[in-house]
Parts: sequence; C-alpha cells; structure tokens
Amino acid sequence: TALHNFVKSLEEIEPQLASYDTIFSSKGNDLATLNEDIETYEGKITEVIGNAIKEQGELREKDLEEIDYYVGKIREKEAEKLEIYHKQQKIQLAKLAAETNILDRQQAEQHLANVTQALSDANAATEEAYETRIGIIQDKYSDEERVSSEAYKTEMETAKAEHDKALAENQSYYDKAVGILEQSARDWVSKDAARWKDMAENFEHYKEQNVTTWNSITDETKTALVANDVAFAQALKDMDQTATNGLLNLVADWKKEGAKINPATEEMVRNILNTFDDLPEELDKAGKNSLLGFIYGMEDKIPGLEKASEMSCQEIIDTIKGYLQIQSPSKKMEAIGKNVIEGL
Repeated sequence: TALHNFVKSLEEIEPQLASYDTIFSSKGNDLATLNEDIETYEGKITEVIGNAIKEQGELREKDLEEIDYYVGKIREKEAEKLEIYHKQQKIQLAKLAAETNILDRQQAEQHLANVTQALSDANAATEEAYETRIGIIQDKYSDEERVSSEAYKTEMETAKAEHDKALAENQSYYDKAVGILEQSARDWVSKDAARWKDMAENFEHYKEQNVTTWNSITDETKTALVANDVAFAQALKDMDQTATNGLLNLVADWKKEGAKINPATEEMVRNILNTFDDLPEELDKAGKNSLLGFIYGMEDKIPGLEKASEMSCQEIIDTIKGYLQIQSPSKKMEAIGKNVIEGL
C-alpha cells in the first residue's frame, strides 16, 4: 500500500547534522583538539598516581593537589566539548524553527532524526565525561580509608549532580524541537480532530447508555457508530490515515526519547485511541482492521506491539496507552452498549 511504502521510506531516513569539524567552542577549540588535551591530562594523572605508589606506596597531599589541577583542566575541556554538542543541537533547532510553517511528514521525520541524533551525541559525550571523572575519583581515593572519607563522597555527589544537570540541558533542546514538531503534527490531523473527538465522546455516551445525551446525537453519527461494522469502517476510512499515522508514530518516537508531550497533542491522541477502546463485538473487526493502518510503523517502537496483527483490538489499544501513559475511559460498558444497539 501507499502508506506501507511511505512508512518504509521514512525508516530509511538518515540524520543530517552539521559536521562537528566545523563547530568550535567559545575558546576556538574543535572536538579533536579537546579530545587530545583530555587524553594528555588523563596521562598526567596516571603518571602522578603511578609514581606516588612506586615511590612511597600512597598519594601525598602534593600528589592530590596535582591530580586536582589536572582534573580541573579535564573538566574545562569536557565543558568545551559539551558546548560544541549543544551548538549542534541549537543549529538543528534553528533549522527546524525556520521551516515550521511548511513541514510535511517527511520533513518532520528528517528533523526528528536530526534532533534525536544530536541528543544522542550530547548524551554520549556527557556519559563519557562522567565515567572518566568517576574513574579518576576512584583512583584518587583508592584505599579503603580514603573511600570512606567525606571528601570522596562529596566529589562523587558533585560529579553526579553535574552529570544530571548536563543531561537535563541536553534534553531541554530536544524538548524544544518536539514542541515545534508537535504543532506541525497536530496541523496534519486538524481537519479530522473534531471528528475524532466526536467519535470518542459518542462512544462514551454509547457505552454509558446515557439516553438523553445519546438522543442529542445526530442520526448520521448514530448510524456510523452502531448500525454495523461496514458503516463504522467507512467512518474510519473517511479519516486521513496518513496524517493520523504520522501523528501517532511521532508521539511514540518522542516518548521513547523521554520528551514531555503537549496536553493538546495528548488530548488529540487520546481521542483517536478512545475511538477503538472497549469496542462492542459488532464493531471490533472493523475497528481492528482500521486501527492496524493507523498504527502502522509503531510495532517496532512500542514494546509488546511486535505482533499487533495477532492481537485483539483491545490488546493493541491497552499496549499503546500503557506505553504513552494515556488513561483509558473510566468505564467499561460493553454489555450496556449492546443493549443500546438492541434498543435502537
């Protein structure tokens, strides 16, 4: 199908980042130079520790001061490295912001690939710096007495706090990008948004057997919702499958990277999923057939969804909602729903 081919093409998108060779720190250093400097300082620390152990079997105050000096230099260089990775994130954010009003799904997916890779690079650099620092601290406080000292605990806690702060800053750039992409994704589904909301809300009335509210729903909507699976399938077919599929896949991607989803986007996704939540038996087959199209491509992104075609419609919805942390409707009223059908 066209959607199948399109989603497959999106999976082949490669990140397109600015070359790190062209990005410099505020002090004019590039990554290669900074890595060389760090390696040199690490060698100096190893040398100090080795000589001290060889000569007197322990680190003297003078040795500790020398180690602290080189650690300070390493931290300066690591800070410059992270500055370069943040510049990469800012470059991608600026490119995305410049194209916000003209993004189609393929462009959005390309930008998502870019900002995701930039986040991954920044996080990898952060983790590497943290591991290096922890290793140096452990070497510095190698004997049992030193490891139990307050100085050791303080240095370890400081290293962890700075590591967590850096990760949060890395994530903040990604979250800003997601905020821009979310608006574009909502725009794709905007023409169907009210219809998804109507479908979701009407099913709630349907399952709750709220006769007064049900009677206020148009005959056309009643027919689409409860007459038979053909009518329901047609109502779903009238939705823009590609747009809905794009929104759901992007939200799954964002969740995977720990992004916070905008309430407006979450509400739109909830309405889409609630349309298929707790379907009565009469509509389950049509619901699942349509749902598989709307979620195509999410099977590899959401744990437990790998064999969606073999799952029931309800199992698919529960799995997606659990991953996206979206609550299901408060009531499960399939039996009452069947009574409403019989009454109509």
